[in-house]
Amino acid sequence: MAMFESLSDRLSHSLRKITGKATLTEENIKETLREVRMALLEADVTDDQSDPQYDISHEASERLSNARDARGRALEIHKLHQPAPLLITKEESAGV
Repeated sequence: MAMFESLSDRLSHSLRKITGKATLTEENIKETLREVRMALLEADVTDDQSDPQYDISHEASERLSNARDARGRALEIHKLHQPAPLLITKEESAGV
């Protein structure tokens, strides 16, 4: 749940910076979108049940899938599956 709260806080903070501004500049929008992209990059999820982060990732993914924006619209969720770590033996790494 901490990951979801952190993501929610970061997104809210980013959007508060531009809320209520009389005029939005291209720079305001670029900065806000950069912060949103960074926050989303930190919301890494896994479908691998053997991963120690699986329970946390699954809960965060479920919450986001059920969340709505201020206008009641469903959020668009993009899952980027991370490859498993590449492991090599000592023998395979010899000479590298």
